[in-house]
Amino acid sequence: MTGRENISHEAPAQEVLRRDSNLKLIASPLIPDDDKKAERVASIGLSIDGEPDVEDLGFRYRDDHDCPEFVKHSSSTNYELFYDLWFVANLEVFSSSKGVSKEEDLYSYIGYLTILWFTWFLVGMFDVRFVTDSIFERVIRTAHLGVMVGFSVVVTYFNPDQQEKSSFQTLSIILMVSRLVLVVQYGTIMWHIRRYKQGKYPIAIAAAVHFVAAMIFLGVTFRFEENRNSRVYIVWYIVAVCEAIIQLGLAKFYKVLTFTGTHLTERMTVLTVIILGGGVTSIAKNVVLIVKNAAGWTSATIGVLTSAIALMYCFFMLYFDWMNHHHLKGARQLAWSMLHFPFHVFLLLFMEGATQFMVWWKVHELTEWVNGEFNALIDKIAATDVYITSDYLAAELNSTVQIIFNLYPSTYTETDERVTTLLHDVQGLPQSLWDSAPGTYPDLIERFEYDVNELLYAIINSLFVGFKIDPFEDMEETDPALRQDAGIIQIATRYDTVFQYGYITAGLVLMLMTIMFALTRRRRSSGGWSTFVMFRTALFFLMGLGLSLVSLLARSSTHGLTYLLTPWLLPTICIVFFVVLLLTHLPHPPPLFFAARARGGGGRARSRRTDDGDGKPAYTSVQVQEVGSHGVVYDTQEYNPQRWGNASYAHIHSPYGSDMTYHNAYGQAHDLGMASPPAVRTS
Repeated sequence: MTGRENISHEAPAQEVLRRDSNLKLIASPLIPDDDKKAERVASIGLSIDGEPDVEDLGFRYRDDHDCPEFVKHSSSTNYELFYDLWFVANLEVFSSSKGVSKEEDLYSYIGYLTILWFTWFLVGMFDVRFVTDSIFERVIRTAHLGVMVGFSVVVTYFNPDQQEKSSFQTLSIILMVSRLVLVVQYGTIMWHIRRYKQGKYPIAIAAAVHFVAAMIFLGVTFRFEENRNSRVYIVWYIVAVCEAIIQLGLAKFYKVLTFTGTHLTERMTVLTVIILGGGVTSIAKNVVLIVKNAAGWTSATIGVLTSAIALMYCFFMLYFDWMNHHHLKGARQLAWSMLHFPFHVFLLLFMEGATQFMVWWKVHELTEWVNGEFNALIDKIAATDVYITSDYLAAELNSTVQIIFNLYPSTYTETDERVTTLLHDVQGLPQSLWDSAPGTYPDLIERFEYDVNELLYAIINSLFVGFKIDPFEDMEETDPALRQDAGIIQIATRYDTVFQYGYITAGLVLMLMTIMFALTRRRRSSGGWSTFVMFRTALFFLMGLGLSLVSLLARSSTHGLTYLLTPWLLPTICIVFFVVLLLTHLPHPPPLFFAARARGGGGRARSRRTDDGDGKPAYTSVQVQEVGSHGVVYDTQEYNPQRWGNASYAHIHSPYGSDMTYHNAYGQAHDLGMASPPAVRTS
């Protein structure tokens, strides 16, 4: 065993968080000098005992001593995970306080999520490369958490269409503080590498980018005015996106800022899981809201709730079945990570729409029940021989209303007052209306029908308010006689909005997942890009496009309304994701349908001896590219002992297409992401 095999630049996952009495004031993220010296000794062919390693002969050491090297961590630290929780907590505060059922709320949510996500991303980009544990870093982490608390404070007042000067100025200052904290952090890195010839310039640029952004945010603060909406807030979005792009560009072109070997992609998957957990929490809360009494359980409701749970599980399985991200590096790693911004935006809106579909369906069921109660009352009155009076009708209507309100009490006192007013109006109708022939008093009949319809509207609006869908929220002052009608119109508009963005984002989530899957799939792992895989991937993308196009039904007043008033909104999306999951694990079809390279067989590498044309033996190496439900895929390459030596070679890929290592001719273990020799020695 060589000395090099005992050296690792990767810190244990939680070693950086070890608590002891020797916690430093400031800890260095650099690789210790002793480890670097040991690696240089090993790299020139010496073992730990000082004896030459013949397997390393011919290896040339490249002197990178003047370029700082940082400790890499294979997974997120506890402090990073704790920071992630605050990110999702802010989103939960927004959803709880404002909801996303109106068009203006939708735009506000996307804007708020944009500045919040990029703030998290910029902090995360620093953490994955330079995170340490020290008193200084814990104080800095406190500052970042304070920024997240600041986001929570202003979330209730974040409405670009109705700006509050103090709230928007506060948010701009919060953004400035977050960037200045990053400037301080990058400044400490410059101090740590002050003795190196290389690396200081790129890190200085990274710090300068955040400083310029902080000054821009400070300038934006003074542009907000009382009783006036300003479009200057758009600068927040532009600057945040530019910061991220510049930082990713610096990481691409400067080794000292590279993300290679870091857990950047793992941070994206962790945040996705935490976001998904927030969606599951919302589903659970709405389940309690829907079935808070025995009347909540119906077969359709059970089907909708089951679809919501199954949909979350299908998404979870698809995401982690597709996202083989550990081998990513360079441009693909950066693109895959950056794509998570629109992906997380669409995922959050998709889950918000899915949870609201559950509630909307339940309230629709209840409105049908209320309609049935009123129709039953009318049929009862028409079928009996009871002498009809205005007092009798008012009493029967009041009895029906109380049955409903006993199960689902009203929230607003205005609703109770309106119901009382309408019942008194029915009670005040003259007896001559009921004693005369039909059509004698058309004005009084119209007045009675209006009262009954208003009662129905008041009850329906009250049901929606009880299920956290408030049509009167932010409604301008209106005539009480028109308030219930306006509420019904508001409900219909909101339902249309939720339906459209729910289906659009569901399709966009599937399409973006397909693109990210294509970025992570390697040419020679898991079957590569066979004809079948390309066809299946294109099909997944088209299925996502089809889901998004379902939203066009909202433009059809007939077909759209028919579909919206069915319990199939959630089950349809669930079925699509389930079909995608089945196709993902579908074995490769026979060559009759696709010119597949797959063949049946075991998972062992095989080699055969051939002749190279000169009578000398040559060997063919066999590359096992896939082992699993898709069969085994072989790829061969000629091996000539005159070029590579007398041995048989085989490339053996992991059954799951990740975390494979090989030993090269120098006896050194390498990751798949590095350039490999033509084959791997197995004997």
